[in-house]
Amino acid sequence: MGATQGKGTYQFNDDTIKAMERMLSQIKGGRRVNSVFGEGANPRLRKIRGGLDALKLPSSEFLSHGTPRLVYALNLVSNLAEYLLGMEKRPKWIADVTKGEAACAGTKAISDHWRERWMLKRVQDDEVMARVREDTAVYPVTHRARVWLPKTLDDQMDLWEQ
Repeated sequence: MGATQGKGTYQFNDDTIKAMERMLSQIKGGRRVNSVFGEGANPRLRKIRGGLDALKLPSSEFLSHGTPRLVYALNLVSNLAEYLLGMEKRPKWIADVTKGEAACAGTKAISDHWRERWMLKRVQDDEVMARVREDTAVYPVTHRARVWLPKTLDDQMDLWEQ
């Protein structure tokens, strides 16, 4: 489809991010970006932008690394234009996933690639797995994406003083 504008965060190391997090927590009175699922897109970028803005530095310029990335798209329906324009109510899928294992070979190939390229590296990382073990999605829910609301005004004051 084209290329990105070459903006991102890879030019900033982890020590810089941690320093910006500390600075922002002191200035703003607590962490605003916690890097947990459900918090929004690219928490690393938001931390860096916040830190640069707080330092009165031109964040847009610092976030431009000049290395554009290619963007690919794949049409998975035969009636894409008609469906997107509302002329047809349902997409006509090119690969019918209801027709058994043979029709799902592409999906299997994609998930196998994801598993090899991304997931296996993370499940072999002891720190990542320790963080995953701390999270639960069943009662009592303890995952880091959960937002705890103060019960009283006193609790609310304590929340912002930390």
